Amino acid sequence: MSDKNKFLKISLELGAKIPELDLHGENLGLAEETVDQFLYQSFLQGEKAVRIITGGGTGKLKEKVKNYLAKNSLVEEVLDEFGTLGVILTKKSLN
Repeated sequence: MSDKNKFLKISLELGAKIPELDLHGENLGLAEETVDQFLYQSFLQGEKAVRIITGGGTGKLKEKVKNYLAKNSLVEEVLDEFGTLGVILTKKSLN
């Protein structure tokens, strides 16, 4: 199943309950820490997916966040749509 279809399926299962983090206006230097805390809390709460809103702008924030997500062990897949990153969280234990 493609990333987009997988995220859409989870979105439909969860409805409007997908947690969102809006990074509009966030400082580039603090973005990774903010995203890390959000992902960790979402994972601990048993969330299957989250949405991270980066907005359009120059694209620098979105690229920084995408690069960070690619290296994060809590992330299984990332769907990139204009201004928003759909993130499917791993089902693995943190051990």
